[in-house]
Amino acid sequence: MHEISLAQSVIDFVNNEKDKYPNSRIVKVKLKIGKLASVFPDTLTFAFQSLVENTPLSHVKLEILELEPKGYCKDCSKQHPLYDNVFQCPFCGSSNGDITEGTEFLIDSFEIEENVPT
Repeated sequence: MHEISLAQSVIDFVNNEKDKYPNSRIVKVKLKIGKLASVFPDTLTFAFQSLVENTPLSHVKLEILELEPKGYCKDCSKQHPLYDNVFQCPFCGSSNGDITEGTEFLIDSFEIEENVPT
């Protein structure tokens, strides 16, 4: 269950960023996770909530956007969605291509609440 280590990485990010914004606090972290990244969003959310429970970060929420897998066909030069984790171009039928999206695990952005008393 690598979601625990991924959740800890998000917590480390929040801890590193929060000191850059005096009198503020990070309230939400937005993640983009590709459906081919082998990450279960519900498990990640549970791990994150468990790790921040009863800590100064217990108010931080995760927002997860799951990204659909996409591929690029090297034969017809078109980008297309990938279905059922099978690379076959729906335009020309070729299997000669690359996965271009769907494997990401990105911290996309975060939201700050300002003027928080210390």
